Amino acid sequence: MRVIKCAKCGREVETKGNGQKYCPECAYEIRIERNHERLEARAAMFRDALQAARESGKSAIKTRFAGIRHIKCEKCGADVEVPKMAGRAKYCPRCSQESYRDSHKRSRERYAVKLTAICDVCGEEFEYVKKGKNRTTCDACRDTEWTMGKRSEEKKEPVARIQDLETAAKAKGMSYGQYKAWLYMEAQKKKA
Repeated sequence: MRVIKCAKCGREVETKGNGQKYCPECAYEIRIERNHERLEARAAMFRDALQAARESGKSAIKTRFAGIRHIKCEKCGADVEVPKMAGRAKYCPRCSQESYRDSHKRSRERYAVKLTAICDVCGEEFEYVKKGKNRTTCDACRDTEWTMGKRSEEKKEPVARIQDLETAAKAKGMSYGQYKAWLYMEAQKKKA
């Protein structure tokens, strides 16, 4: 470790880093002084902005810290007041939202996952943009009666309510769990 002399009080201290100039006590005092100066400068800026707003008759909220600047919208050409803290604003608020939506749409299109698959109905190869589950039919065959019929056939039978299963289990002299196991075994026998 390196030993330095404190720039404020002159005491010798072991350093904890390369940029250390003060002992811990003096560093704490200097940090508080700088924070106080920063807060005073901010309060003075706010007082000045408030005074300027009162003199000009504008709302103090609009001219708060950063003030207002005028820009000409690059899309619609309207003269608009924007806060200085708006950075490099070049559009009015309405055009800015439209621009954001357009860029979001373009990025979605740019990074969309395009897949190719073979249609289950006609057997032709087709391309589609993935939006969830993988597709198995092309756009032409998607709305045909065959697919609609296939979807209705795939629907499962309605599940029996627990109360109904419980009463059926009691009628057979079994518990609910035993009855469910018996139903499962019967279904397996029918499949085989």
